[in-house]
Amino acid sequence: MDVGIAAEKVCDFAAGAQLLTRAVERLRTQVRLGPLTQALVHLAWATVHTGEWHVAAEASTEGARLARDTRQPQYGLTVS
Repeated sequence: MDVGIAAEKVCDFAAGAQLLTRAVERLRTQVRLGPLTQALVHLAWATVHTGEWHVAAEASTEGARLARDTRQPQYGLTVS
């Protein structure tokens, strides 16, 4: 997840989206809701920049819901 976030932060949105997609899948399998929330928010941002609108919409919706459920308001505000 951290490498995906780093790629997104340096504007390599395509690499960030690819790495974050894998991280989201892994975090879902591990049921790690806190980090999953963060990965989804960063995935939403990266995919906005790559033009993958449906992925961005789904990731932001799920990220916002999980942010509320896991009490991470800073991430909920980011994707709202």
